[in-house]
Amino acid sequence: MLRRQVTVNMVEGLHVRPISMIVEVVNDNGCFVQIRYGNKQVEANSQLNLMLLAAPQGSELELLAEGEGAEQVLDHLENLFLTNFEVEGTTESEQVI
Repeated sequence: MLRRQVTVNMVEGLHVRPISMIVEVVNDNGCFVQIRYGNKQVEANSQLNLMLLAAPQGSELELLAEGEGAEQVLDHLENLFLTNFEVEGTTESEQVI
């Protein structure tokens, strides 16, 4: 099983928009992915599972993946965290909910 450490840098913590992006990446690939925060570990293929983590800003998460394409999935997820889930030049504060 491959592992990566990431930090939640968004002021709002891990909330619906980034969670939906994580689930989309995970479900678009055939590997098994889990995310661990503290003593909680959940499968990353469900928004509800990830909401249960309740990870605030500054949280250190461990991404775990296994199977074909695991390295690429972890690369993609790590990049999302490093860019604070920015998409097409917009920032978190510019998103309209």
